[in-house]
Amino acid sequence: MERSKKAGAKLPEETKERDCIVDIIPSGSCDCYDPYDPRDTCQPSKPRNSSSDDRHIMDKFGIQEAMEIIAKQCDHPCNPCDLCPPGPTGATGATGAAGATGAAGATGGAAGATGAAGATGAAGATGAAGATGATGPAGAAGGSTIYLSSDTSMGENDFMGLGTASSDFRRNTVVIPQNATIVGLVFNIRNEPLANNTQTITGEIFRSTNCGNTATATGIRATVTGPNSTTAPNCCAFTTASLAVNRCDLLSVQLTRAGSSGALQGGAAATILLTIP
Repeated sequence: MERSKKAGAKLPEETKERDCIVDIIPSGSCDCYDPYDPRDTCQPSKPRNSSSDDRHIMDKFGIQEAMEIIAKQCDHPCNPCDLCPPGPTGATGATGAAGATGAAGATGGAAGATGAAGATGAAGATGAAGATGATGPAGAAGGSTIYLSSDTSMGENDFMGLGTASSDFRRNTVVIPQNATIVGLVFNIRNEPLANNTQTITGEIFRSTNCGNTATATGIRATVTGPNSTTAPNCCAFTTASLAVNRCDLLSVQLTRAGSSGALQGGAAATILLTIP
């Protein structure tokens, strides 16, 4: 029920804050009532008490008591009219329980780009030397050769040296540099003619172990058997051997011939093959 005012109604000028009484309407809500305006006809639609002749609660109890009575019947006796001053602030209520933990936030932005490679570090210290490896297998025996030849004619039983030839063994020798084994002899008579296979020329190694005072035949011989001619050259022979010799031994090759005689006008050449342990 709305509050009504008669036209031309005037309130006391000295009243700046009007008292109010809350009136109960059938719906159970509260309305304001101005006790200082005799023309305000706002009255309850039904009595608050059981007495039916309580036409106006203010008439029966007076303004102050009416406000106290009606204040007990309404939850907000004066505030609906906003005329009464607010009461004192109530005590602070107890803190409520903590709310539930919120959902986890979204993941941050995308990962940043990979940084540039750092500078190469300093070289580490050299490691200790490793253990010595196992001894490898023995290598094959080394080889050596001794070359002899003459640049002049050679007669029967002459010795050849380094570009020389004569019957003197000592003048035509070479020295063995270290202990070795003679394993072969190659002998060449160059272009000395041989008429047939009955004519031969042989080269044999001689050795001295006492500084040339004596020379001993070794039995290592290479023999060229004719014929030998410019149209059918056959001037070279080879033989194998196995004779140990020592450092400082002297060697030379002696020439002999059979089935013919005379000096070899072009001389001859020989190569002694050795192995060194």
